[in-house]
Amino acid sequence: MIQQDLIFDGPQLKELGQQSVLENDESWKEIALEAIRSLAQMKAEFSSDDLRDMVDGYNIPHHPNSVGAIFSAAAKQGLIKPTGHYIKSKIPSCHSRTIKVWMKK
Repeated sequence: MIQQDLIFDGPQLKELGQQSVLENDESWKEIALEAIRSLAQMKAEFSSDDLRDMVDGYNIPHHPNSVGAIFSAAAKQGLIKPTGHYIKSKIPSCHSRTIKVWMKK
């Protein structure tokens, strides 16, 4: 067990991990947040697949948690909220995993 595990609980460690991922690329973070704002205005419901389509070409960070972290950040800022629905991702590299559907808050 690491010392950090003794100080923080699971949700706090999740928050620290998401912050760490987003701090690695501030420019992508701003592009992604603006894209999420646009998606929330344009569509009643959307997913991380829609974000990936919108920012294609902006070099999404290679960290596997970067897209999830940006959605969590947008939700914490009050921009979006989960609908409670899930879909299968259409992005081939996501291997058809289940992803949340989001909506404007």
